[in-house]
Amino acid sequence: MKNKLQEESRFPFGGIIFTLVALLLGSFNAFSQQYASSVIAYSTQYGAGPNYWAIQATGAPNVATYSDNVNAWVSATANGQREYLVLGFTTPQPVSTIKIYQTYAPGAIDTVYLRNASTGVWTSVYTATASAGAPVITILTINIATTAYNVDAIRIAINSPAVANWNEIDAVSVCFPLTYSGSSVTQNNTDDIAIGITNNQIIAIPIVVTGTCPASTLDATSFTFNTTGSTAPGTDITTAKLWYTGTSSAFAATTLFGTYASPNGAFTITGTQSLSLGTNYFWLTYDIAAGAIANDVVDAECTSVTVGGSGYAPSPTTAGGNRKLWAFTFSSAQTFSAGGELSMAVCTDGTVRTWGRGDFGEIGDNAILSRYVPTQVKGPGAVGFLSGITAVSAADNYFATALKNDGTVWTWGLGTWGQLGDNTTTTRRVPVQVHGPLNVGFLTGITAISAGWIHTLALKNDGTVWAWGGQWRW
Repeated sequence: MKNKLQEESRFPFGGIIFTLVALLLGSFNAFSQQYASSVIAYSTQYGAGPNYWAIQATGAPNVATYSDNVNAWVSATANGQREYLVLGFTTPQPVSTIKIYQTYAPGAIDTVYLRNASTGVWTSVYTATASAGAPVITILTINIATTAYNVDAIRIAINSPAVANWNEIDAVSVCFPLTYSGSSVTQNNTDDIAIGITNNQIIAIPIVVTGTCPASTLDATSFTFNTTGSTAPGTDITTAKLWYTGTSSAFAATTLFGTYASPNGAFTITGTQSLSLGTNYFWLTYDIAAGAIANDVVDAECTSVTVGGSGYAPSPTTAGGNRKLWAFTFSSAQTFSAGGELSMAVCTDGTVRTWGRGDFGEIGDNAILSRYVPTQVKGPGAVGFLSGITAVSAADNYFATALKNDGTVWTWGLGTWGQLGDNTTTTRRVPVQVHGPLNVGFLTGITAISAGWIHTLALKNDGTVWAWGGQWRW
């Protein structure tokens, strides 16, 4: 039989008399409810410990079946007096839901208080008449309006005489629902856009969501934009589209939120998208008209987002930069090369355009996407654009090479057999410079290049020929 523990402490409204920092059995993280992590005070606890002590009420639940269990807090005696348990939380947070895991003789809890982490003031958030419940593990779930303050502790008051036997508690948790925390506008791509192309990324709208209740939901339902910064949106833009990529910061035209035809000035795109905890990414794209004017620019602002039924203004509502429209013509190209599924052109200004298959980054625009019209190749490290090019060679097997006017060689695409010449077998989505012999410095003095199946050849100004890549195909 359990005997009353002689040492007791009283509830510390005037100051904490007893504090025991517990081992954190269940940790708080951004994706789950937060379990109590420390014992601040208690009325009584059973035995010499740590079995049945108040520390057993910290951490995640670990009593699997309804029973008198050493892994739960138990008062010193059954039915003896009113009891209480005061527990602390590692991370102060707003609270909207409380869960108390009663694993033996449930139903005795009649009052619950929460403590304001800033002021130390306790507020009653739950009252009930104690009465015996069914002999099963019972989770007392208390839903309240989300507190306007951060909570760092909970006090549970128990009317033990009203419910026979020991009223045991295994765990206590708190959480708050997904909540809008902020949004902004960024412009991650200012590359030129080929006229007639669809789904051109214009701006991104990251929305930050906080919360800890696993089952809560929060929806984005509308976005208000304008075409400010665009030269002639009424004739250059046929459709605006809004895409969602979840918590991925990489643009992809896969999940469509909504569309708006012929945007010109302010416009709103509506839809419904459930948000995830963390940063959620939305992307505004434009479809460019086939008759758009070359050298016009397109741009946008986002002035409002509606999340959870409330409107918010992103900060900032705009980002620097725009995207210029570009029309590729054969008169602007000075040399071409076509491989198995890739075409390349060197323009008169020394830049490179590619089109065709892009599964291995051979387009060179820092994406793994096929392109159906000429697309400008980015510069090394995806900074700016490749320039000063005099010749190109499209391989038969998913990679590309380019010769620069300084005699250096640049490659991108599939690199499995070392055909990129950068001393790796890494596939590259933007150009890398070919290394020198024995991986010393860089290859220079090159006057001509040719890309084969999985190898590349280069002719040097001294008449020697250099090769790299695989050699099992001939």
